[in-house]
Amino acid sequence: MSPTPGPSKLDLLPFHLRAKEMIGKRLSLCLISLLSLGLLAPAFAAGGGGSSGPYLALDPPFVVNVQEGNRMRFMQVKAQVLVDDSGLRRIIEHNMPAVRDAFILLLADQDAATVRSPEGRERLRQQALQAVEAVLGEFTNKTGIEGIYFTDFVIQ
Repeated sequence: MSPTPGPSKLDLLPFHLRAKEMIGKRLSLCLISLLSLGLLAPAFAAGGGGSSGPYLALDPPFVVNVQEGNRMRFMQVKAQVLVDDSGLRRIIEHNMPAVRDAFILLLADQDAATVRSPEGRERLRQQALQAVEAVLGEFTNKTGIEGIYFTDFVIQ
């Protein structure tokens, strides 16, 4: 039979001192949490939070009707643009309605059977890159998108 542990040092203190000790510990944890958030807050404010990195999500997902034989199908595509230049990133964000329009027109013009294959998707990815570059060229003289990547691709 193992001996039962005795009372802790905290248990031996009078109630008002135990409460003070526990409040002190909780306060310390809260202060540490707030300080760490305070140190991280400037990074989030500068865009280092949810949109960090060179990828810019084209949100919300694209949903279009596509033809497959004599049937219509729904195609949903999530895509991200790879762009390292922060100035170009702002230009894309500013012209997002035109970028999305070009993307939707391109996607809706596809045949579902063609884009089901890896080769068809790769061809579509290259066409999407050209379409976005054309939009940027139309509104600005700045291009330089490094790539477009499909992060979700569903046909049903």
